[in-house]
Amino acid sequence: MHFATQHNNERVLQMLVLAQGDVNQTVQVRCRAAFAAGGGDLHLPQTNERTCLRQERFTPLHLAVNKDTDRIVEYLIQAKANIHALDEVGLTPLVLRVGVSEGRVWQ
Repeated sequence: MHFATQHNNERVLQMLVLAQGDVNQTVQVRCRAAFAAGGGDLHLPQTNERTCLRQERFTPLHLAVNKDTDRIVEYLIQAKANIHALDEVGLTPLVLRVGVSEGRVWQ
C-alpha cells in the first residue's frame, strides 16, 4: 500500500484494497539521512526535512497527505483509512495535510 501510495498508483492501490489489504498498516522507517547513506529499502518522497526526520511510523494516508495527492487521499478515506491514526510523534493525517497545503479539508 505504501509503495502504491508513494508512486501515486491508484490502480494498484485499488487492487490491494480489493484483495483486503490493510489501509491502516503502519511502516516504520529511518530518517532520510539513513537512506542517503545507502541504508533501508523505502525511498521517501521529497518532503519537508523536519517532517521526515520526525516521522518514524505512518499509514498510507499519512504518506498521501504528505505528497499532496488528492485522489489517493480521497480513495483511502473511502476505503476506511483511519483519519485519526497517529504517527510516532502523535500527528494525524489531517494535521500533516494542513502543514502541506493551505487548509483544504476532505469531507
